[in-house]
Amino acid sequence: MVDSFVLLRFWGRIEATIMNGKEAFDMDMKMKSLQIEGKEVELLAEYPVRFACMEHLEQELDDYVNDFEAAPDTYAAQAVEGDGVDKRCRECGEPAQIALLKEKGM
Repeated sequence: MVDSFVLLRFWGRIEATIMNGKEAFDMDMKMKSLQIEGKEVELLAEYPVRFACMEHLEQELDDYVNDFEAAPDTYAAQAVEGDGVDKRCRECGEPAQIALLKEKGM
C-alpha cells in the first residue's frame, strides 16, 4: 500500500496526498501577481498564496507565520481572481473564505 504520492503539480507546488485512505491537501501556490478586486497585485515570489476556510483560519495563520516568519496579508477568497487558482482550504479541502499572501510593498 502506498502511504503518499504526488497527484498534481502546477504553478508552484500543489500536492494531494493520500494517507490512510483520506485525502490531505498541501497547496502552496507561488505566483508573481494576482487579480484582487479587479486590480493587478504584485506578490513577493518567495511567499505562497494559501487559502483557508473560517474553521481553519487561525491554524493557517499560525502555520504561515511559523513557516515563513512573516504575517500574511489577507483578503476575501472571492476577491481573488484568476485561472488556475485553487481556492480550497489547505486543511480540509472545502471552499475557502480567506486568502493569505504577501504583497510587494506592504
